[in-house]
Amino acid sequence: ESGLKIDYLSPTLYFLDILIIFYLLKNARLLLDKLKKLKTFPFVLLISLNLLFSQNQANTAFQYLRLLEYFLLYLVLVDVPNLWKKIGSTFFLSLCFVFALQTAQFFKQSSLNGIFYYLGERHFTASTPNIPRIVIINKELLRVFSTFSHANSLAGFMLLSALILKIKKSNKKVLLPLFSIIISFSKSALFGVLFIFSQKKHFKVILVGSLLFSFGLLFPNLPKTGNLSLDSRTEMIKNYRQIPPKLFISGVGLGNYPVLVSSLLPGSMQTISSLQPIHNI
Repeated sequence: ESGLKIDYLSPTLYFLDILIIFYLLKNARLLLDKLKKLKTFPFVLLISLNLLFSQNQANTAFQYLRLLEYFLLYLVLVDVPNLWKKIGSTFFLSLCFVFALQTAQFFKQSSLNGIFYYLGERHFTASTPNIPRIVIINKELLRVFSTFSHANSLAGFMLLSALILKIKKSNKKVLLPLFSIIISFSKSALFGVLFIFSQKKHFKVILVGSLLFSFGLLFPNLPKTGNLSLDSRTEMIKNYRQIPPKLFISGVGLGNYPVLVSSLLPGSMQTISSLQPIHNI
């Protein structure tokens, strides 16, 4: 087949999943004891209804299995004594690797390839379709993303990492994810940094301003601004107003948002960038 593969609906098993499954099997008895104490019926009922109305039941079932995997992992880890002391150093080393790869990609303006492919990097160059870019002082630069799928995904991971390090009082180590966010050029993550590190008196102002801006995008017939990111949001919102009312109740099934989008958008708008899981573009 020709064209570019869009694999949002493709079931994918990562090496990390295999490691987690082995870890869960090792702690199977502990998990069974904890699950017996949980009231799972409401969740089972909700998941069953979601599967019933799903437009792609196989994909929805796989997505719930992945959620179950991480929920079970949480149940095992939540009671581990001194967990941060055991994983803190490894966690920071992983951040160092991701940031080092991102920095090397930034200066090379492409992927490094080679062994890094097996560590999660995907091949990209300046000619890769839909690669994120930014213009700085009349020079176009790639927004590189290390082992992640997009620069915004990388920035979101680093933002959460910065929050964890801040909570754990690792103030010097917080600088690393902050530098990563800066060279990711993710506006949303930079706003997130303001949230995390702002004083209480400024926090409310930033929160209210962000909410007003977000809700402002919902108004119809907003004028074009010339900003690709903002105009894309408004155009997508206009098309999503066509969602049938019944779907607001039944939904389309976990993980099936691209299926819904393909039925709403006209053929001219069905591109790699538009047929994606729900997010803020």
